[in-house]
Amino acid sequence: MQDYYSLYEKGHFEEDFQPDQGIMDLLHLLKGQGVKLAVITGKSRRAFEISTGALNMTDFFDITITGDDVDRPKPDPEGIHKALNILGLDPADAVFVGDSNADILAGKAAGLRTYGVRWLSTFQSLVYDVSPDGIFSNVDEFRELLAKEIRFQDN
Repeated sequence: MQDYYSLYEKGHFEEDFQPDQGIMDLLHLLKGQGVKLAVITGKSRRAFEISTGALNMTDFFDITITGDDVDRPKPDPEGIHKALNILGLDPADAVFVGDSNADILAGKAAGLRTYGVRWLSTFQSLVYDVSPDGIFSNVDEFRELLAKEIRFQDN
């Protein structure tokens, strides 16, 4: 396992591994607005920490639920329910975004407005078993939706 994580970490410091500036700008904006952010991932805690550390994203998320933290991974909504409970949020007050069929199934099963995202050069699913509430091909489209719902305040 140590060899795996060493190779995994090394892959995060190659030239082409860079954070997406649009996503970083969105995360800064949301944090500045006081929006609670959670990640629900199938990755192990260690793999998640390697990735977020390499991308300088460790300070954005209020809660992280990894594959190590659930008995039933996505498409089961267990991780989403756990995050909502910890954050004290009702599903009606949250949105869920993901790039895989399992993400969309989990978000819909949890009762959240659920959006498919295809804004990176790689994403997992082109089709979904259930229809998401929308599909975004770039961060700006999603930001516009959030701006209407959150009514961003001027900083």
